Amino acid sequence: MSPRLALLPLLAALALPACAPEIDPLTQMASRCSVSVADLGLRVGGFNRSVSRVFTDGELAAWGGIASPRVPVFNTRGLPVTEATALDNGVPGAAWQACMQRSLRALT
Repeated sequence: MSPRLALLPLLAALALPACAPEIDPLTQMASRCSVSVADLGLRVGGFNRSVSRVFTDGELAAWGGIASPRVPVFNTRGLPVTEATALDNGVPGAAWQACMQRSLRALT
């Protein structure tokens, strides 16, 4: 095997992380809250359901206590949400939303 061919797997491995799409911080936060709610929901009991919901950036900013004319109010994004019957107190997604609100407020 030539030395050039031996380097191919190494070069491919180095290039893969550069090609991976970057996940924005809000999506990462939503994913962490979804996992947290699902884990706690399984320990407490009840049913869990994973869904995707569309939110506006203005709505998310309001949850974080951010009121600024610079926030693009009408931009939308789909985020992962976990509904847990044992934690939501009759309002689907309430535990996830509370987690997001705490996380967003921690940023300000």
